[in-house]
Amino acid sequence: MYQIGRNFYKPSEPVEIPQYKLSLWPGFAFSVSHFESRLLLNADVSYKVLRNETVLEFMTDLCLRAGTSHFTETCQKQLVGLIVLTRYNNKTYRIDDIDWSVKPTQAFQKRDGSEITYMDYYKQQYNITLSDLNQPVLVSLLKRKRNDNTEPRMVHLIPELCFLTGLSSQATSDFHLMKAVAEETRLSPMARQQQLARLVDDMQRNQVARFELESWGLQFGNQLSLTGRVAPSEKILLHDHICHPASAADWSKDMRSCRVLSSEPLNRWLVICCSRAENLIEGFLSCLRRVGGPMGFNVSYPKIIKVDERPAAFLRAIQLHVDPDVQLVMCILPSNQKNYYDSIKKYLSSDCPIPSQCVLSRTLTKQGMMMSVATKIALQMTCKLGGELWAVEIPLKSLMVVGVDICRDALNKDVAVVGFVASINSRITRWFSRCVLQRRAADIADCLNVCMTGALNKWYKHNHALPSRIIVYRDGAGDGQLKAVLEYEIPQLLSSVAECGSGVSSSSSGGGSRLSVVVVRKRCLLRFFSEIDRTVKNPPLGTVVDSEATRTEWYDFYLVSQTTNQGTVSPTYYNVIYDDNGLKPDHMQRLTFKLCHLYYNWQGLISVPAPCQYAHKLTSLVAQSIHKEPSLELANNLFYL
Repeated sequence: MYQIGRNFYKPSEPVEIPQYKLSLWPGFAFSVSHFESRLLLNADVSYKVLRNETVLEFMTDLCLRAGTSHFTETCQKQLVGLIVLTRYNNKTYRIDDIDWSVKPTQAFQKRDGSEITYMDYYKQQYNITLSDLNQPVLVSLLKRKRNDNTEPRMVHLIPELCFLTGLSSQATSDFHLMKAVAEETRLSPMARQQQLARLVDDMQRNQVARFELESWGLQFGNQLSLTGRVAPSEKILLHDHICHPASAADWSKDMRSCRVLSSEPLNRWLVICCSRAENLIEGFLSCLRRVGGPMGFNVSYPKIIKVDERPAAFLRAIQLHVDPDVQLVMCILPSNQKNYYDSIKKYLSSDCPIPSQCVLSRTLTKQGMMMSVATKIALQMTCKLGGELWAVEIPLKSLMVVGVDICRDALNKDVAVVGFVASINSRITRWFSRCVLQRRAADIADCLNVCMTGALNKWYKHNHALPSRIIVYRDGAGDGQLKAVLEYEIPQLLSSVAECGSGVSSSSSGGGSRLSVVVVRKRCLLRFFSEIDRTVKNPPLGTVVDSEATRTEWYDFYLVSQTTNQGTVSPTYYNVIYDDNGLKPDHMQRLTFKLCHLYYNWQGLISVPAPCQYAHKLTSLVAQSIHKEPSLELANNLFYL
């Protein structure tokens, strides 16, 4: 095996997907940690995706497609930041720049002080003959070690010898390509278990590995067996109906015939489309009214505006026709070019705050799926107008739940986008959303005071008292960031809770609101299997594990809140790093499972609590499309669904 990054792969056993010029190297991800009572090795199957395309081939193809006029700028934009693999030494590098002035025929200084050309170096060192002597070189800055103040070392790489890794955004949007990759990488629980058993067997058979383990006094024990609990399934509460879904993870069929909790009628709205999409509109509007009626969402006929197939034409039409009475703008986009979506969302989220709905015209051509498409769009539009779709039973009264997520802005990596979403009613069906852009490189929020104060004021306005309990789900913090979250983010939250508590009387007899902070991690290495009839399967929905695989020093647990038809389900890891509420662990786990039912963009269970997913959706929209803070006039609506 070769180490690439933190994981280990076998280049000798590649899985080829020739129709898409892809190779998958099988391997494993590892970690060794001290858990409740012992040292545990955690291993999972991993695949390294490699394109059978060199950077030089990519650049040549780009030149043919884009032309030579802006070729260097296009290359920089497409390649800088990508990870490449050099197969002559199986090492990965990040492309930080392209040096067009250096060619393979030029000489560089070796470590011993002698000079040699790049072409001669590769011939001597690896017996590789370079074919293109006019190609530029790629520049990679090697990472410095900690506490190393020296300048980062610069490495020159030859495009002809660098293979691209991972999948481009264009590739990930190709359904057939992703399906081909998934067929190879989505292993069933049984297949995954067999690969892990083979790994352990290989280690024990390997004399060098066995000697290394013995020299440390280590040996493999028996397979770890854990005891988990299964949370009971939830009832979905609608306006005039209590739904017991046939599948505990999906209630989409029930949504078509039942009224949602509350909705605003859509009386004044605009539809902006191209002339080509005009013939699709009437059929779609008919479906929308047909599905809206049973769910209690009344849709009037819109004003339809036809424009040219240009992003500027859509934006101009919005600027001309939107007035304060317009409730919603729907744009039927001719293609999924990013500039259409970005310009519309930027204007209608910040400059002229009105809820908007973008739909691809090709989505409206799927006649057999039109009812389900119309249902999905009707539910999104209901939320964007301030409606509530469904609820679950929440035994804790006067509880506010909060989701916090942070990501980097796509255009400016020095800007962090902080998403903050808080419930503002006891039923946890209405939300306050705030997004702040901060000039701080670290993924730690420094705006939580103002966000929490805004949410508490909104709660007080709705409920005439402050919440008794506040539970914050903080997404995206790794082990190395826990200390910073504890020392920097939690004091901000406590400060705003104390300030608001001193200003108004709390709903609880004991004084101010009590706070708990839970760090949520979707990407954890652990997988759990359920042993049934001498075979291993995915654990049941609602499985909770809070012993053996957890840490002694932490209040942590794993929860399986999703199902999968293919492959192995991943649990979500929760770590309660601050707790002033004193809830029993079972109650905290049950509440977390309930919150996984409340994400209105999916009529089923999701892998994280709803406030987390809302915060993630909000930060994604701002980081990828808007690049500025959305207007607070939209704060009470889920405008980003």
